[in-house]
Amino acid sequence: MFLETSSETLGSLSSDTLKHLNTAYLGLSGSDLSSLELSDLWGGNIVQGSSLDPLSVAASERSLETTYTIEQFNDSLIDSQTSISGIQGTKWNDLNGNGVQDTGEAGLAGWTIYLDQNNNGTLDTGETSTTTDANGNYSFTGLAAGTYTVAEVMQSGWQQTSPGAVTNGSFETGSLTGWNTIGSTEVQTASYGVTPTQGTYQAVLTNGSGSVTDSALESFFGWSAGTLDGMGNGNATEGSAMKLSTITVAAGSTLTFDWNFLTNESTPSSYNDFAFVSINGLTELADTNSTFALSPTVFTEQTGYKKFSYTFRAAGTYTIGLGVVDAGDKTVDSALVVDNFSLTPNGVYQVNLASGQTVNNINFGSKGVSVLAEPNDTIPSAIDSGLSSSNPGTFKDKGAIGDNPNVASDLDVDFVKFDLKAGDKATIDIDTNPLVSSLDSFVQVFDSAGNLVAFNDNGAASGETSSLDSFLEFTATTTGTYYLAVSGKGNSSYNPNVQGSGASGSTGGYNLEVSVIPKFSSNFGYGLVDAAAAVASATGQDSAFADVAYFGGQNDWGVNAVKAPEAWAQGFTGEGIVVAVIDTGVDYKHPDLDANIWVNEGEIAGNGVDDDGNGYIDDVNGWDFVAGDNDAMDVYGHGTHVAGTIAAEKNDFGVTGIAYNAKIMPVKVLDDNGSGSNVDVAAGIKYAADNGADVINLSLGGGYSSEIKDAVEYATAKGAVVVMAAGNESGSQPGFPASFANQWGVAVGAVDSNNKMADFSNKAGSTELDYVVAPGVDVYSTTPGNTYQSFNGTSMATPHVAGVAALILSANPNLTPAEVESLLTKTANPTAITV
Repeated sequence: MFLETSSETLGSLSSDTLKHLNTAYLGLSGSDLSSLELSDLWGGNIVQGSSLDPLSVAASERSLETTYTIEQFNDSLIDSQTSISGIQGTKWNDLNGNGVQDTGEAGLAGWTIYLDQNNNGTLDTGETSTTTDANGNYSFTGLAAGTYTVAEVMQSGWQQTSPGAVTNGSFETGSLTGWNTIGSTEVQTASYGVTPTQGTYQAVLTNGSGSVTDSALESFFGWSAGTLDGMGNGNATEGSAMKLSTITVAAGSTLTFDWNFLTNESTPSSYNDFAFVSINGLTELADTNSTFALSPTVFTEQTGYKKFSYTFRAAGTYTIGLGVVDAGDKTVDSALVVDNFSLTPNGVYQVNLASGQTVNNINFGSKGVSVLAEPNDTIPSAIDSGLSSSNPGTFKDKGAIGDNPNVASDLDVDFVKFDLKAGDKATIDIDTNPLVSSLDSFVQVFDSAGNLVAFNDNGAASGETSSLDSFLEFTATTTGTYYLAVSGKGNSSYNPNVQGSGASGSTGGYNLEVSVIPKFSSNFGYGLVDAAAAVASATGQDSAFADVAYFGGQNDWGVNAVKAPEAWAQGFTGEGIVVAVIDTGVDYKHPDLDANIWVNEGEIAGNGVDDDGNGYIDDVNGWDFVAGDNDAMDVYGHGTHVAGTIAAEKNDFGVTGIAYNAKIMPVKVLDDNGSGSNVDVAAGIKYAADNGADVINLSLGGGYSSEIKDAVEYATAKGAVVVMAAGNESGSQPGFPASFANQWGVAVGAVDSNNKMADFSNKAGSTELDYVVAPGVDVYSTTPGNTYQSFNGTSMATPHVAGVAALILSANPNLTPAEVESLLTKTANPTAITV
């Protein structure tokens, strides 16, 4: 058997680097392709590359569909023939991301707007900058004539929406105009359900001045002669399509091509295609193999199959090419190859100005980036927070009511799910104030069957004042998955399984914070012992005692951490309660302890007679089981330190114990080196129980002992609350005797002054038992010879809990050990503990 004092005892896809993506050519073996050197199809080099890694894949035949979306670069170039002296505008929260400041979309304060003198997209030293005010407004005044690039410093968690792109519905119209579609319709395709029309291309590719034969096409891709003939079923020649256009861009603009495909042929069979995007004058090429294996009866568009993007490092005019090679027996219809081609601006404004005039409305919009992606309006589509009893913590994100394009904005609902065991707690905090949002939020919680189990409206969290916010604290009564739902006030009577099924509610952005607090943690059990809550509950109160001012100084941090002063303020100080210290003895002459040493009223000191008939002669102040006498004086110091934490006197010097009016029963079972036997420990426990101890402190540990187990059970049956140190082995579960807390008593782990689990402390383990934590690092208390020291260990944490148990019993002495243990665990605070 040894002491539970720690050995650590104290004295007191970048566009700039993209070259070409890995190429996948269906139907080709690795020997067919070792290099790629594309020639100029329209007057100039396209790309050079080598060491491509071909793939050989079998796939069902299907047609290829892509659509291009043109997003025109909008640099808001402002020309003026008059003088200009300033630039001003607004930075706003673009809740719906449409690039327009709509009603209810407030300005954003504290954003940096700057004049990018060298056009490098970075705020450099010496460049002029300003910060948006409370309404999101900014201005630059007194500027000299010239051309200015106005930019913003993006903040984490936001995405710029203005200056933004102009979206067009077609690759062949809109801002990217003049596309030159080239090819041939010589192949008979009617037998495949496709009638050749202008835009359906097979067999050859032309550069506008002549046809490119099969052999030229093979040469174009660096393939050996006849390669194309071996692709597909050989019953039809190969097909291809090429689109070309020119576009003028500003430096920093990004071109994106997102390749989609759709099964739309009437009789799908074998199918092989290769597609690519190229930028003339650059060496960048993106390519993708568009085959997607589906059952012939399933026709589903797959979005975002592969994506290519390139950021232009220099302004200029570029030729953009999209190529499709049908390396098989099907057609490629150019009318279907029109999807997801976008050009995104570099996020700046260029303003030409002269002195004397101000240009307004140089505005910047941003939308909060959120993982609360739509659609998430039903229980089946809920976002998974990842929180559970086994993975507790906090989930934070931004959201918006009104951003689901599939329903009316005021019918939008956001669902987030988490898992709880019975007794686990979840807190949900909706905060709109930092976003200056118009959302009047409403929060509900549903179970997996869609039953409403909790709700809140207009109840802001502690310390928050917004009447539009919602805060909900929810304790699960059954184990399962729960779903929180955020909506606008007015939209509360919806079906949680049907999107858009409610009534009109308010809209706007919000910050979401969800925390899951397990009833029992494998690390810290039920949490930090809380005297204010436990003692209040013992008196029948539903809420903890009110907080009081910090007591004492730095050395009193443990007393304050367990909120003992809150119980003292209500008159509960441990008076009338006896706490036995089963340890190395106690220095009963210490001036901070002497008035609180237990006296056996049935024994007459020094008469050599067992007056009370308990089997121990002259045990006026306890018993020494090591020496077998009535002098339980401590030499080693451990027991005296423990005793001081429990019940050191409140006398304006030294330290003050948790239950400073309780009595300490010294029971020495460990020798002056801190060692002892299981037999002596068991005898000491039984002695304490037989002689009226209400609480027994066991700041010791060792291997399993049936004698000690029986003694703990015996003491509990006699009405004593047994409090045991979890151990200092950094283990995943308590040692002995603390492991007996699954049946009797309470196990105690250690935390430091920051409520962090001590590295040395044994944890609670996966099996639920009565386990709490208390201060056990740098604990200052009494030591022999009128001295004080600071020790580490679960030995130091245990007397904090024993002291709280004494406070509970002083408030309600009729409680059973099981009831005291329940109060200690159910009122413990798990929220502040870190591991």
